[in-house]
Amino acid sequence: MVTAAEVREVAALPRAYEPLGQLSTECRRDLRPRALDDELLSDVDCSEERLSQVLREQTADVGGELLVARECSARASSLAPEIQWLTCTGTVARAEEALRERRRRGETGTPMGRLEPYPAGQARAAEGWAIRVDSRLSQVAPRAPLRSDQVREYALAPLGSVELADVLARCVRGCTERGARSGVLAAAARHGGSGVVGVRCIRHGQEGWLCTGTATGEEVVGRD
Repeated sequence: MVTAAEVREVAALPRAYEPLGQLSTECRRDLRPRALDDELLSDVDCSEERLSQVLREQTADVGGELLVARECSARASSLAPEIQWLTCTGTVARAEEALRERRRRGETGTPMGRLEPYPAGQARAAEGWAIRVDSRLSQVAPRAPLRSDQVREYALAPLGSVELADVLARCVRGCTERGARSGVLAAAARHGGSGVVGVRCIRHGQEGWLCTGTATGEEVVGRD
């Protein structure tokens, strides 16, 4: 069995490999400046990177080794031009029995395909469909969204920063503390926050987590 980080990608199914099935996942990207109200983390942090990570997780979950012909596309929503649906698809494959036997005898070389970057030490990307996010905006003018990996955690607000929003991420089940915590950072990024101050996480029911924090950004003189 391979892990999601060990899943390799190929453009076409190679010889000595068998397909196990098709995979598909999607999210809704809505970048309109507004408060978040019971939004799925997968939508708040909707990106090709997250969807691709989910496909690799699913590939590993079903015993696959290769993700074949991964494709991602975007389509506009009829609700508003700022809303898009992102979809990623691919085929799961694994080595045929003859190849697996040669591997057991140590007769094979470098595995097929390429390894894509997979964030070590982070929650599973699939947790994004179990986590809900809310935010309450401050009176500061809206800012352009950032990527969640651009957000840092602080115990105290940095000098020269302003509060952008209070954010909350929670799940009833199906997520880890790390996953709920990442929801706070993703919400801050959606509101253009480069930092989150005072992140706190507690148990939410028997199996869930709830995390809160305050999104902050650098003060812009003459604007805020």
